[in-house]
Amino acid sequence: MKASDILLDGFLPKESGNSRVVKQSLNYYLRFWKLFVISIIVFFLIAYAFIYYSVPVYSVSSTIMLKDDAKGSQFFENPVVKELEEFKSSQITENEVDVLESSELIYEVLEGLDYYNLYYKKNSFGKLEALSDSKLPFNFKVSEVVPNRLTPVEEMKINSIEGEIIQVNVDGVDKTLKFGETIKNEFGIFTFQRNDLTNSFDEFPIIINFFNKQELAWIFGASLKVETKDKNSSILYIMMETEFPERGITIVNGLVDTYNKNALDEKKEVVLSTLTFLDGQLSQLSTELALIQSNVERFKNRRNVVDIENDSKLYQENAVEASKQIVDYQNQLEILKNVQNDLRSNEEKNITLGPLSNNDPALLSMIEDFNKELANLRRLRSSLTPENPVYINSLNSLRNSREKVLSHIQNRIFALEITLKNVETTSSNFSVKSNSGPLVQREYEELTRDLEIKKEHYLYLIKKREETSLYLASVPSSHSKSINKASLYHIPVSPKPALIYSVTLFVSLIIPFGFLFIKRSYDEKLEDKELISQMLPITMLGELSEIPNMEKGLIINESVKTPIAEQLRFVRSSYCMQLKNNLTQVILITSTVSGEGKTFFALNFAKSLAMIGKKTAVLCYDLRKPQAEKSLVDGSVTSLSEFLIDKSISIDQLLSSGISMHGITFFQSGQVPKNPAELMVNERNKELIYNLRQHFDYIIIDSSPVGQVADALSLVPLVDSTIYIMRYNFTSKKDIEFFQQLNQEAKLVDPMVVLNGSKVGQSYAYGYYQYN
Repeated sequence: MKASDILLDGFLPKESGNSRVVKQSLNYYLRFWKLFVISIIVFFLIAYAFIYYSVPVYSVSSTIMLKDDAKGSQFFENPVVKELEEFKSSQITENEVDVLESSELIYEVLEGLDYYNLYYKKNSFGKLEALSDSKLPFNFKVSEVVPNRLTPVEEMKINSIEGEIIQVNVDGVDKTLKFGETIKNEFGIFTFQRNDLTNSFDEFPIIINFFNKQELAWIFGASLKVETKDKNSSILYIMMETEFPERGITIVNGLVDTYNKNALDEKKEVVLSTLTFLDGQLSQLSTELALIQSNVERFKNRRNVVDIENDSKLYQENAVEASKQIVDYQNQLEILKNVQNDLRSNEEKNITLGPLSNNDPALLSMIEDFNKELANLRRLRSSLTPENPVYINSLNSLRNSREKVLSHIQNRIFALEITLKNVETTSSNFSVKSNSGPLVQREYEELTRDLEIKKEHYLYLIKKREETSLYLASVPSSHSKSINKASLYHIPVSPKPALIYSVTLFVSLIIPFGFLFIKRSYDEKLEDKELISQMLPITMLGELSEIPNMEKGLIINESVKTPIAEQLRFVRSSYCMQLKNNLTQVILITSTVSGEGKTFFALNFAKSLAMIGKKTAVLCYDLRKPQAEKSLVDGSVTSLSEFLIDKSISIDQLLSSGISMHGITFFQSGQVPKNPAELMVNERNKELIYNLRQHFDYIIIDSSPVGQVADALSLVPLVDSTIYIMRYNFTSKKDIEFFQQLNQEAKLVDPMVVLNGSKVGQSYAYGYYQYN
């Protein structure tokens, strides 16, 4: 970190979080630029070899239009038969795509072509190139092909042609053949014949791969693709990607011709079959119609009917009318009998006919006379005695009137009963005839229904036979319309160098990137100081660049201006700025784990303090791991472990045992004691620190890693501040979280952090008046 960054911190806008993360990631990957360069070179060499040795593949395409009325494509439709729905030349475009792509159709095309095998030529570097039939120096004539071959035939290599001699190699064995000689192998029986290119051809060797036509159909069919322009179009694009463009053009054109021929032959076959069927049906219907008409005639004679429907309707109407009359007569009888019963009861009450008032005027007149006599008798009874002659005469008149009415009613009842009986008989006759009508109607309808069906069927078949005959005479000559004949796109579609190199570049970058990404994800090492800044609100004293192992030890003095020396001076300045008084400072130097550079930092930090005239002592309190630097070990002097164990050793004796080195006093740890943890809580530690404060300005305690043993925590009450060492690409995120926990629990006094081992891209290094 540059001093100018510290001075300007807060005055200039900081980078956004996202840009900082991007920059950190970019710097991380740039450290491995050699890996990316090697990956790009290797993959591009592989891509170049692939492109060079790949056999070029060319695209052959053709365009046709199918007749599909639903999609608006109608062409060469015969106007004579355009109204014949059954024979319109239309099809579902999506289904025809599958027909054109079928291997059976390609096999049928190859059956009419003299195509066998596949031919290649090979150059001196082993590169294969397809050889078209028109460039072959011979004609390959097949007499017989072995059918249903289960094993592949060994390829044949033609090394040279000299006159009539052909030098070949089969399965590593050299053989000599002659033009016109009959040859037999697992493929079949064939001969080589000379052509116009035999003498001039010099691009040997020629590789022959033997295939029968069924196998060739599979090979070419796999590269055939048929597509529609869009879902609303009947235009088909036929494309074939093949190493043999000459054959591809012939096959695609043959595919369209064979497709049209098969479709028309199929349509003619259907029409002829339809005519045969119609003739048979018409003959059978003629016989059936004659039989049905004869049965209808006999039925009418037997049932004695002319018009069954009208006769049945008339009988039904008469039966309904008779039923109404019966009900009317029954009602009249019931009323008359009720009147008769009332008169016979000799009750003195008025008589009424009700609904029959208008049916019998004579009876109505008699009843009116009766009611008048009754009313007169009632009047006389109120003023005369029963013995009065006038009263007796009125009573006799009433009796005579009753007898007269009863006599008339009796005659009327007798006449109605006779009429009712006659009507009932007539109704019964009508009902029988009406009820038998449905049976007769059903029998008649069965006969006439068959007759009508047969007539309609006969007329329909006559019409269809005429239409079929008309269509047969007007079948179109093609099933599809050719828009573009098969043509060749002269630029190979495979391999595609631009695409391959693009993919190669992507792969060559993504593979090392992926490797580094996974490595980085699982390492979880400290890579940037921002990670600490985000996790911890802690004082950052500075950063130290990574140095080779050979330079470790004391690397700073007054004359050294190296980047690492300048960084140590910066850390010293940063620390001094944190001081709140001028008293002696006891500084605990620790880290989470061993190897983060705390001893290296303790010595050089102490030296930097000594360079500004401060008396500085370094206590090696890592009793479990004595210092390995030989210059710091002196067996003749008292060590810290001896002082803590042996209480007979005085403070003055220990102070006199300090090793003076480059302006600092170093107190060695000594031999590893049996109980280092217990010695850390020894009261002599407090006594030692107290006395050292009287003699030194700065006391640097190089302790054991606090993340591995708790020794350093025992010294925390004796110190004024703590410098925690972390190392780039060594300290893990868990170690940082451990330090964060210590800080939150206040187990360290005034903790500050120094980052060790920074590399290019992680911080700025410092030089003598220049940036490195």
